[in-house]
Amino acid sequence: MIKINLLADRDMARREGLRRLIVILVASFVATVLLTAVMHGCLARQVRSLDGQIDGIKNELEILQNTIGEVDQFKKQKRVLEEKLAVINLLKENKTGPVRILDELSERVPDTIWLDSMRKTGDLIELKGVAMDNESIARFMRALEASPRFKDIELNVTEHYEISGLGLKKFSLSSHTVVPGS
Repeated sequence: MIKINLLADRDMARREGLRRLIVILVASFVATVLLTAVMHGCLARQVRSLDGQIDGIKNELEILQNTIGEVDQFKKQKRVLEEKLAVINLLKENKTGPVRILDELSERVPDTIWLDSMRKTGDLIELKGVAMDNESIARFMRALEASPRFKDIELNVTEHYEISGLGLKKFSLSSHTVVPGS
C-alpha cells in the first residue's frame, strides 16, 4: 500500500505561515521604527524652530528692557529738570516780588500816612505806620483793596499817638500778597 505523508505538507504550511508571520512582524517593526524616526525628526525640527523663536523673543525682551531703562532714566532727568525749573521760577518771583510789592505800596500810600515798618512772612505782609487821622487809614486800606497784589486787608490796631502836641494815629494792618497770574 502506498503511504502518503501528509504531515510534511502540514509542516510546510506551518513553516510557510510562520515565515509570513515573521515577515509581517519584521515589516511592522521596520515600519514602526521608520515612522518613529520620521516623527522624531519632525518633532526635533519643531523643537529647533521653537528654540529659535524663544531666543529671538529673549533678545527682543532684552532690547525692550534696555529701552525701558533708558526711558526711566529720561523720566528721572525730566523730573530733576522740572524741579530745577520750579526753583528757578520761584527765585525769579522772589527776586522781583518784593520790588513789585514796594512799588505798589509807594503808589497806594496817601500823603497823610508814613509807614514805619513792613514785615513779610510767606504771603502775609504786616505794615505799621502813623497817619494823620482814621480817614487816612481807611483811604489807604481801600487803595490796597483796589490793588491786584493785596487781598484780605485787615486792620489790627489803631491807637492815638501825640508828637509835639499833634494828635496822630498809630496803626498796624496785615494783608496777603497775591502773585498775579496764579
